[in-house]
Amino acid sequence: MILGPDLFYKCPVCGAYLHSYSLRSGNTFGAKVYSDGKMFAPMLPEYPNITKCGGCGTILMLSRLESFSEETLSYPQEEIAKISLWEKWKSLISGTRREAKPSPRYYECEHLSMDDLYRAIDVFPETELYIRLMIWRGYNDRVTGRTFVNSPSEDLRVNYNLLDSKEYKSNCLALLNLLNKDNREERMLLAELYRNLGNFKECMALIPESDRNSYMEIECKRGNRYTVRIDNYYEMLEVRAKQEAERKEQERINEEMKDPRWKVCPNGHCYENIRKECPWCGKDNVVGRLDKDVSLQHKELYVGKQNGHYILTSDASIPMQEERIRKITIDYYQDKFVYFRIDGKNPHPFYYNIIRLNEGSIKGRMLTKYIELIMKGKCDYLDLSSCIERNN
Repeated sequence: MILGPDLFYKCPVCGAYLHSYSLRSGNTFGAKVYSDGKMFAPMLPEYPNITKCGGCGTILMLSRLESFSEETLSYPQEEIAKISLWEKWKSLISGTRREAKPSPRYYECEHLSMDDLYRAIDVFPETELYIRLMIWRGYNDRVTGRTFVNSPSEDLRVNYNLLDSKEYKSNCLALLNLLNKDNREERMLLAELYRNLGNFKECMALIPESDRNSYMEIECKRGNRYTVRIDNYYEMLEVRAKQEAERKEQERINEEMKDPRWKVCPNGHCYENIRKECPWCGKDNVVGRLDKDVSLQHKELYVGKQNGHYILTSDASIPMQEERIRKITIDYYQDKFVYFRIDGKNPHPFYYNIIRLNEGSIKGRMLTKYIELIMKGKCDYLDLSSCIERNN
């Protein structure tokens, strides 16, 4: 962004001088774009074209007035001197603008208040569409609480009820009659106006086929009347979805924390109360609870090899025991299993992992099933060969 010269205008009614700024060049990097067509670009600030004289209150359109700047030094010095502005003028040229003191007859050009914008329609009726769009977006500033560097210096506290106000609806209805639906840009503004008014059917009817599944259609289906930011719309959808999922998850955890006991799944596995599913078998239905302060029992199993087969057993003397699984310890209470842990080079808890052996591997949950068969007394040992995946 490259700033241009400071501009001065003379009020044709009272002769007071108005000060504004200009740009030589700008860009839209980092711009925020909204569904009502408003854009805030830090590197492309918007300076007011319609303003009010600070001296007499006359509504003025600056583009229709002659301007002068520090680059147009031919402006009569005696005119500047009359309003004690010469020191200000010299400071502009010397680059010490901030040290200068404004004259009582020198005013900054400011964006109009809402009341003054309505006055501007009567003063410049040929620009009614332009002014009413400013009024609409000004109302939306107040509905959403969005603030910009160049917004009017008014109270911008969020006011959701403003969408139902008589003034808001009246201005929107006037815009519906001024906009041309055959113009693509104006057609989308018409759709946004209908959405703001809560007429989602009319809004959807105006959306072109090429824009189906766009932000407009999504917000209509959500029943949302408020203006939305669209330059990062889909990223924000993902953020909102993630936030909503996190909120629901926290609500679930808060509810689960009301009962601190372990959950018990249909297979008799016990697990933490805040978990959604059993880590040992994947079941998500809860059939009971178990106090955490019960006195647990422990049993140890081993993996070795006999006749070239991997064997799971409670016999600690089994030959060729696996270095990777030196011992498996099961914590249990009566017929309920609380924890399975591996003593060896494999990770534990091992329910989601692949258990590595010297000559192959076995899935953690599959190993859990075999362990349970022995724990339930259905056998003294098991041949693991059928579930071993051999190394290539």
